[in-house]
Amino acid sequence: MDPKIKQLKSTTFNGRRFTRQQLSDMQRTVTNFPKLSRNDLAQTICENLKWRTPSGGNSYQVCLGVLRQLEQLGVLQLPPKVESQRRGGHKFFADRTRRAIAFTSTPADRSQHGRSVCARSAPKVKLGSSHHRQQTDLPV
Repeated sequence: MDPKIKQLKSTTFNGRRFTRQQLSDMQRTVTNFPKLSRNDLAQTICENLKWRTPSGGNSYQVCLGVLRQLEQLGVLQLPPKVESQRRGGHKFFADRTRRAIAFTSTPADRSQHGRSVCARSAPKVKLGSSHHRQQTDLPV
């Protein structure tokens, strides 16, 4: 067992008490799998320790906190953080919503009470309505 683990004053992290052997196992997992991401390491450690949330899932968020604390104490060295590779969903959705609001509302609507008007609250024209057919000269 690593002397750094033996010298720890407390083995309680994030409200959970660990044995020194469990901390040694965590250290060994991080050392043996250097190519795993921090999340994957936390998931693996949760599975090995049978560390679950009340709903039955792995308690990996709390485990990440424990791993960070152990790293600060010099017990282990985590792999560098990797910026998440989002597929652009959030940014794309926000941009699309902004364009929809600009298209479906007037400047007075957008500045009303300092809030933007949501595209969902704008009046909608049904494509099958007689008003639409008259404008486009489609047969009824």
